[in-house]
Amino acid sequence: MQIHVAKAGQQSGPYSVEQVQSMVRSGLLSAADLGWHEGMAEWAPLHTIVGLGVPPPTGVAATALGAAGGPPADRIKRLVATSLDGLILSVTAGMAFGLGFLSGGGFHWGVGLLSGLGLMGIVWLGMLVCQCYLLAQRGQTIGKIVMGLRIVRFEDGGNPGFVKAVLLRTFVWALITAVPVFGWLIGVVGILFIYRDDQRCLHDHLAGTRVVNA
Repeated sequence: MQIHVAKAGQQSGPYSVEQVQSMVRSGLLSAADLGWHEGMAEWAPLHTIVGLGVPPPTGVAATALGAAGGPPADRIKRLVATSLDGLILSVTAGMAFGLGFLSGGGFHWGVGLLSGLGLMGIVWLGMLVCQCYLLAQRGQTIGKIVMGLRIVRFEDGGNPGFVKAVLLRTFVWALITAVPVFGWLIGVVGILFIYRDDQRCLHDHLAGTRVVNA
């Protein structure tokens, strides 16, 4: 088994099991640094890799279990941030519909309805573009900015970028949960993943991300 390692955002290797164990004993690596070998779905702390034989960290070093980027964000704060994003979208879209309906309703009820729906669609699209831009550039949505949270790459704590934060974590996950019959069940299970030790939802595993304090 050949192990690639990542420490402080720098990747190296591959190394043999014996080499990794020696580096951990000498202090060149810590048990909380990340490792990966062929067959693993994603990077993981060295002490969690089966067959590597690296003991878990103790004392102060145990605080690094969440890998790069700091400890995982509070579950309640994540829920509030997601709720804020939904509330902001609902309120702005609703106000846009009302404004459009009133502005067009003076001509005809049907015209007002179309006007309201059109303006609501424009505002919804604008909010979507804004959120996607923030995710790609900062790893944050408006709700996460308010709550002081951000999304980072699991392997090194860096900015996840468009592919991980927007394409995989948002759009691909939305498509999966939209699958008839089973989509809602996948969505519920995905959310419940937050109660695992690493506090990463299923969409975090899909995108290779985690949520930490900003």
